[in-house]
Amino acid sequence: MDFARLVCVDHASLDQWQHDDSLDGLADVMFWGRDEAKLAKAMRAADA
Repeated sequence: MDFARLVCVDHASLDQWQHDDSLDGLADVMFWGRDEAKLAKAMRAADA
């Protein structure tokens, strides 16, 4: 077996799911990689 996946779903919660909508009106951005700190500083991104 190369890999496997398991999915658990709460059907009652699916009605409340907001995939693309911002809950706080702000954009969520994540930086990663070798220059993540430099890029976050250049973009003036605040830590959450």
